Amino acid sequence: MDLPLRHLLSARFRASTRYGWTPYADLGDAERGLLTGLHEGTGLAGLLTPAATGLSIKGLDAESARLRAALAEPTLLVDSRLESLDELVPVARLLLDGVLEMEHEGRFVSGADAFPLVFADREPPECTGALARLSLDALDYGASLRLDDPIALSWRLYRYNTLPDSPEWRRRLPDRQAVAAYLGLDRFDARAGLLQSSAGDHRLSTQKGWLSWDLRRNATARKGGTLWKLYVSPRVEALPDALQAIAALVPELPGAVSLKVGATLPGLLRPDKCVLYFRTRDQLDIAAERLAADLNGLPAHGVPFTAEASGTLLSWGVDPPEDRPILRWLGVESWRLWITNQLAAALLTARTAELDSVTPARFALGRLSLEGVDPVTWAPHHDVWPAEQIPAGH
Repeated sequence: MDLPLRHLLSARFRASTRYGWTPYADLGDAERGLLTGLHEGTGLAGLLTPAATGLSIKGLDAESARLRAALAEPTLLVDSRLESLDELVPVARLLLDGVLEMEHEGRFVSGADAFPLVFADREPPECTGALARLSLDALDYGASLRLDDPIALSWRLYRYNTLPDSPEWRRRLPDRQAVAAYLGLDRFDARAGLLQSSAGDHRLSTQKGWLSWDLRRNATARKGGTLWKLYVSPRVEALPDALQAIAALVPELPGAVSLKVGATLPGLLRPDKCVLYFRTRDQLDIAAERLAADLNGLPAHGVPFTAEASGTLLSWGVDPPEDRPILRWLGVESWRLWITNQLAAALLTARTAELDSVTPARFALGRLSLEGVDPVTWAPHHDVWPAEQIPAGH
């Protein structure tokens, strides 16, 4: 990331008293149950519990916990055995989250009050493109809500741009059978009959409001690993045509892993109503280019917090990074939900500011950029996310 943070080395830091610290070994059985697999898988060292309202519970990895312990008293970062300048990004995260405080002009600041110290004189990013503008509108909407629960706020961000279910749509699509007929899924299955299904049915799952297809060519295709997501977001009335275009293209996409589409009316009214999954970004790009031509002219809906692939009709995301502790009760399971969880926590932190230093939305964008997401394009930074997830040249 092009973010000059060297100036942080000349300031004193201290651990904030706004959080209480509980090492993993001291957690109760109930708390450990919610963190199953995280202690070993991500190096989760313990939990920070907020002592003040407006902040959320946070998990720290071993390195962050070590740094916090080293800053029990006001200390220069170089005196806390900071090993490299690369560690300044995690320091900036902890500072903006209110976990650490930085001395400035005779007082210690953190959270939104520390934003100008982290980002110095950097100008706000300029929004380009309709999809990016939609994402900023969603963020402004979230900032206007007076919700104190980060999970509820994240969900409102996640659901932004979902259409209301009108009486006409409820009459036309009252159940799953009506939706399947409307989408022409019988024709889809006939055209995509070569698809593999370990269950003997191309519609592998109807859980959580989705119909899903396994697009792998053989039962030994690799499972697990990073998945790249191509969001196909036409308006509801154009979704049957879009699905048929996808069905025609699927046999020519050897890198496609799976496809899902909403199985009920609420699933069709959400912006991310149809998603194709791929193993690599290159495979996704090829599919996006082909679909952009095949779907040209269809009215678009638009998925907030995704990177544009072709206008608002096609966009993309990727599995969230696995190298940082995640609290299971946040429900992190997708690119967009991971982003909205980050944004919701940042918006709540911004409310605790004592100074009028930055708007909540601007603070949330800056905080998200420290997680490796470009706040202009909503794409992951290749130099922050794991190298195997972002191919060279993207």
